[in-house]
Parts: sequence; C-alpha cells; structure tokens
Amino acid sequence: MRKVAIVTNQIPDFRYPVFRRLMADPALQLRIFLSAPLARSSANARAHLPLVASKTFRFRFTIHHREVDTVQHDEFGIPVALWRDLLKFRPDAIVTGDYGLRSVLCLGVARLLKIPVVLWSEETTYSARGRTRLQHWVRRFLSRRVDAFLAWGRPASDYVESLGVERQRLYRCHQAVDNEFWMSRAATLNRTQERSTFGFDDKVFLLVGQLIPRKGIVNFLDAWDRMPDEAKSVARAVIVGDGELAQMLRELVTTRGLTNVTFVGPLPPTELVRYYVAADVFVFPSLEDVWGMVVNEALCCGLPVLASKFAGASQELVAGRNVGEIVDPTDIAAFSRHLCEWALRPPAIPINACRDVVAPLNAEESSNAIAGMLQSLLGSPRAAPA
Repeated sequence: MRKVAIVTNQIPDFRYPVFRRLMADPALQLRIFLSAPLARSSANARAHLPLVASKTFRFRFTIHHREVDTVQHDEFGIPVALWRDLLKFRPDAIVTGDYGLRSVLCLGVARLLKIPVVLWSEETTYSARGRTRLQHWVRRFLSRRVDAFLAWGRPASDYVESLGVERQRLYRCHQAVDNEFWMSRAATLNRTQERSTFGFDDKVFLLVGQLIPRKGIVNFLDAWDRMPDEAKSVARAVIVGDGELAQMLRELVTTRGLTNVTFVGPLPPTELVRYYVAADVFVFPSLEDVWGMVVNEALCCGLPVLASKFAGASQELVAGRNVGEIVDPTDIAAFSRHLCEWALRPPAIPINACRDVVAPLNAEESSNAIAGMLQSLLGSPRAAPA
C-alpha cells in the first residue's frame, strides 16, 4: 500500500464521491491535508474521509478580471504547519491543489523525501487572466519542476499545456458531480406535478449559484430586462442561491418592475433537483468560473443550458454538443436575443441528449484516472496520460 497526501483547501460535496472511491483503492492509503477549517468541507467528507486540518494563516485578497469588469475575492494561505504534517505522514507521493505557496512548500518536501509531486490544476485560460505577474511567475516556476499535472477537465488541460508542460507529464480527469444522485432523483419526479406545485405555467429559466459579482446575475437581469414584452409575457426567471448581492439584486428587480423574476434562496440538493426537473432551460451567466458544477447537475436532470463562454463547463459540455448554446454575458444585446429566442422558439433538445453528454463525466471515472496516474508515477503498470 502506497501512501498519498492530497493537499487542498477543502472538500466540497461534489468532490466527495471522487475521493470516497479513491480511498477504497486497496493499493493506496490516502490522507487529505486541508488549509481551510474542517467546517468548510462537506459533512460526508468530514465523516468518511481521512482529513487533517493543517494550521494555516489566511489572508483575503481580490483578483480583478478586467475584461469582464468584475472582481473575485479569494484567500492567500501561509501553511505554517504543513511541512511538519507531511513529514510526519511520510507519503510516497504528494498531490497539491494550487499554483501558490502551498505547492512550492509541497515541492520542497517532495524533494526532501525524494518522492513525486503532482500539481492538481483547475485553472483555465479565462480564469488565469486576472492573476498578477508574481502569480504567473510562480506558475512558470512550478510548471518546470513538478513531476506531473492533474488537469480537471479539458479547459484546464489546455491551460496547463499553454504553460509549456509536456504531454507526458499531463494527466486529465473529469470535473464530475454525483451523477447517480442527480439522475436517479430526477427520474423519480413528475415534471407536470412539480410545475403545478411551484405554479409554473410559462417558460422557466433557472439560475443556480452564489449571488456574487463574478456569477454574472446583474448581466443576466440587464439582458432579461431588454427582452421584448412578447417574450417577457411567456417567460419566468427563477434564481436559486444567496450571497453578498442578494439584497441589491432584489432591489434591482423591484426598481425595474421585473415581476417575472423570482428569488428562491439557497436550497439543499434534494429540493434543488425539483427545480431542475420543473424548469425549461438552465442559464449560467458567469463572468469567471474554472468550471461550473451546476451545469453538470442541470444536464443530469435533462435540462438544456445557456452557458457563459467564460465557464470551463461550457467549453467541454455545451460547445458543439447540441444541448444548448454558449453566450457572452458581457454582450447584453446578444445575450437578450438568446433569451428571447429560447422563450419564444426554443430548440427541441431531448432529455436523454443532455444526460448522455454528462454521463461519462462521473466520479468513478475521475477516481480511476487519478489512481492510474498515481500507479504510473509510483512504478506500477502505466496508465495512459491525457
């Protein structure tokens, strides 16, 4: 059994199934070192995964995405106890999940222990544009020195290659949600009954996510407001989520008299799936997202998607797949035309077509890809890189 250290911030709900399956691999002993407090990880992860909260000093900073005129609030961590925690565990390999100081430290520990280090990358070309010169320098420094890259999805893989990383050092796994949960729950629900329960008798456009600047909700409302009355009279927007812009967005809707926009607030997955089933189209207007797991969820439930070109998911799941369209949320006039078209003359997209696109992106395949990469690096029979 080979010991593997996973170093990341936290384990969200959608990532838990991947690591649950990886932990079951009899050839691996997994330990996950977190920079964020344990409480930020999902309840399932805290209950069933070998988590260690490594002492870290965290500082807030802001990333400016100038092309889309928005900001992203993030954290910079100084992992003061990580080196000690890793040396105590003495892993046979380290998988580290960022392009910053934490990964530089992991590289140093790996060289001391003479073990391979893998950089887990979700960054895309779009999301990397707001980084500072120092951050870009650190990325180039790491790209020349780590033993391998694990890219979560094709857009992340494209970005890693743009750093000059050779393909023999690049492995890829899927950005996956718990497909089984979403598909099986959706299959048990009656769409007509759910629509009746919610009072939906028009074309329902569903948005799900944090109500923060970079999610593009303001852009969506601008585009929605510009639709002609003919389209507004047959359409309804339902927004699920909460965040720092919640009050401002509600006031904006009231000020503009958008009576066909409803805010639902945050929902647990067991309730959210009912909205996916009852809606007609899912809208993801993000101004910056390395992926956008809600796109996976919507497709699992058979819901076609209007997805921002700035989201990783749109590039892999929507472009050329006949399950929706890609939109530019910064082009308000064009965005509005897309919404109008989908309200008045929506394309016929079968439920199974949506599910077929996302079905291969599942937790089991992602876990197998990671295990294959580790077996390759640790000397077991090689798995093919991406």
